[in-house]
Amino acid sequence: MQPVVAELAPLSVTPASPDDDLATWQTVSLMRQYVQAAVTHPPVIQATQAALAGVSPAAPAWRKALAIHAWIRTHTRFVAHEDLLPMLGFTGEEQLLIPPYLFLEFGEGDCPMYAMLTAAMLQVAGVPSMIVTIAARAHDPARWSHVYTVAIEEDGSYLPVDTAAAAQRPELGLGWEAPQAFRRQEWAVS
Repeated sequence: MQPVVAELAPLSVTPASPDDDLATWQTVSLMRQYVQAAVTHPPVIQATQAALAGVSPAAPAWRKALAIHAWIRTHTRFVAHEDLLPMLGFTGEEQLLIPPYLFLEFGEGDCPMYAMLTAAMLQVAGVPSMIVTIAARAHDPARWSHVYTVAIEEDGSYLPVDTAAAAQRPELGLGWEAPQAFRRQEWAVS
């Protein structure tokens, strides 16, 4: 039986802030901590091994990223945090973070959960990665609105691995990025 979100711990619920830059920095800082911790959690290691079954350890970064992208897309379900927070007694305006190992157990989350799990699984697979935040809404071009992961390939180029977008629209494969970003910030995972 799948747990309900209220049974999962530890979760992070951050109050909404009028300072979008500060709130994003705080959220991403916590996300980075969760990713760093996740690489040693057995569920994350096991999920990575399952995703990479049949992929050579010597395979290039893009091949490992493709397998991880496909595995996450088919083993999780996108649910906006605004829909999950009321189950915890919050308004839905706060930011919810579910650590990667718990996201695997619960199976539902939104962009930050996907970005953290993707970054952690890439790290376990030996593929360096970064977290990227973008402001992609034309009606509010200054506000950060999406977060995803990029894999760093052997030649140093970035390969977008937006598993949250693919979970919502499976035709958005490996390498897809939002068509417009009014602002963009890259964050080192470690």
